[in-house]
Amino acid sequence: MNYFRDLFQRFFQPHFYAGRAAENLFLEMARREGRPVERIEQSRESYSAYASIEGRVKRGDFLYRRLPGVEVEVKCQKRSGKQFKISYADWKGHENHRRINKIDDVIFVFFDRNKHQVIPDSMRCVSMAFVERNNDMKKLFYQFTDKNNLVSKWIKIPFENTRTGFRVFDILEQDIQTNY
Repeated sequence: MNYFRDLFQRFFQPHFYAGRAAENLFLEMARREGRPVERIEQSRESYSAYASIEGRVKRGDFLYRRLPGVEVEVKCQKRSGKQFKISYADWKGHENHRRINKIDDVIFVFFDRNKHQVIPDSMRCVSMAFVERNNDMKKLFYQFTDKNNLVSKWIKIPFENTRTGFRVFDILEQDIQTNY
């Protein structure tokens, strides 16, 4: 079953294929460094608790056990210039999830991709709370209209807000140890 889905996505939906590959790469890298990460169930059944909630809810892909109240969202994309991007709907979904469940933060992990291939040494991370605190969110929002006149909304994440590897995790862990 997974073989055919992987094959289909590899050729017809390379962004989905690369996204799942990036999640697996992140998990492998975290385990190699002894970092306690745990996948968050993403099935329809696991989302049923949010059925009565108004607005979209988006959970992260992983929990990071050294940072209580922090989820990890892995993205794999072709970077355009000196920025990453997150769909506005995903951003709002994470905001709703943080508000409803009193989640402190979401760490976005970005990998660059080339077609369906993840570029392994491209991992950069940023904290959602850091982006909100250090940027004028209105300036990060933009709309794009494609050739079919379909409008999509995005949040730009400035490259300079991100850090390589697991540096953001280390900074947040150190912050917890210092302040508690």
